[in-house]
Order: sequence, then structure tokens, then C-alpha cells
Amino acid sequence: MEKTRKKEESQLKSIRSDVNRLEKKKESLNRDKGDLENDIRSLKGDLNKLESKKNKIESRINSQLGKIEDEKSKIEIEKERIKRERDKIESEKDSLRKDRERLDSEIRKLKSLPKHQIKTKRPS
Repeated sequence: MEKTRKKEESQLKSIRSDVNRLEKKKESLNRDKGDLENDIRSLKGDLNKLESKKNKIESRINSQLGKIEDEKSKIEIEKERIKRERDKIESEKDSLRKDRERLDSEIRKLKSLPKHQIKTKRPS
């Protein structure tokens, strides 16, 4: 009986030791859990800050893109105005070239006539 009792006491000591070890492990795990929860909250805060910065940057980018589109539109309008002006100048140039050719032709004809056939207009 004494052996049984000693055996039981030994088993009880072993069980108590295991319980103490498990309780310490549980406390350690609870501390780790708390630390991890704090880390998660901190990371969520950091994520929110980053998302806010990202949104501000996207907003600025969209604003700049809008300005770029406006400028592109203004440039296209200006290109069209310049093209119309260039076409007008080309048309005037062609008209002047034709007038010059016509006048040159008349001058050649006049030069080929004898002097007495040339009629001149006198200013009044």
C-alpha cells in the first residue's frame, strides 16, 4: 500500500508539474496573443494611412490627367486654327502667283507690240 501511495504521490507531483508548465505556457501564449493583436491594430492603422495617401495621390493624378486633357484639347483647337490660317495664306499665295503670271504675260505682250500701239492711261 505504501508503494501505491508513493506511486500516486509521484504521479500527483508529475501532474502538478505538468499543470504548472501548461499554465505558464498558457500565460505565454496569452501574452503572445495580446502582442499579435496589438501588432494587427497597428498594421491596420498603417494600412489606413497608406490607403489615405494612395487616395490623395490618385486624386492628384486624376486632376493632372484632367488638366492634360484640357491642354490637349486646346492644342488641337490651336492646330486647327493654324491649319486654317496656313490654308488661307496658301490660297492668297496661289492667287498672287496667278496675278503675277497674268501680269508678266501682259507685260510680255506689251513689250512685243510696237510703241505706237501701246495705249497708256494717264492719271487724271
